[in-house]
Amino acid sequence: THRVFSRNASSSRAIPVKKSIQMVVDNPVIPIAFTRNQKGMQGGAPLDERESAQAVKMWLEGKETEIETFRRLITKTYPKGIVSIVSDTWDSWNVVGDNTSLAAQLKEEILNRQPNAIGLAKTVFRPDSGDPVDILCGTKATGGITPEEKGAVECLWDIFGGTVTPDGYKVLDQHVGLIYGDSITLERAEQILQRLKDKGFASCNVVFGIGSFTYQKLS
Repeated sequence: THRVFSRNASSSRAIPVKKSIQMVVDNPVIPIAFTRNQKGMQGGAPLDERESAQAVKMWLEGKETEIETFRRLITKTYPKGIVSIVSDTWDSWNVVGDNTSLAAQLKEEILNRQPNAIGLAKTVFRPDSGDPVDILCGTKATGGITPEEKGAVECLWDIFGGTVTPDGYKVLDQHVGLIYGDSITLERAEQILQRLKDKGFASCNVVFGIGSFTYQKLS
């Protein structure tokens, strides 16, 4: 009888990866409802019909207009002080990567943001997908060529530069930084800091969050 229930079902193992990706592109997921912002983890009242239509439009155009979303956030919505932006909506290496990435294209706007009352004007990138150690530090200890091999910290250094401490460790330009907000255990934090040290980068280049992964982890 189980055969009746599985009739016409699709198996991810039977569908080529390329076709599966195209199916996602052609039929993207759209949230059931868009709600108003409010404090806490729950959404507020649903948007009205006109606002929902605008939200769906922005959602569907997000990939093609990602750079404009970033530009609006750092120049209009949060033109001064510290702003942290989730960078893995589509592909974090498209945001923090080589000299064609969004970070490189928006370098002038990032460097020209205004400081807040305590003198800070930092754009913090949050690449929260993948292995935190490899995303931040790269898959190669030295001689990395691709963004994945270099890691996000080294990519930002290549784009923005920075300073070197008296002990010889690199500190990113004060206008940029990184936060990894999920899946950071004590073990992973130690691995990240050690690998940054081995590559000549100071620990102050990154900020950690524990996220739901560590918050709910049982040990």
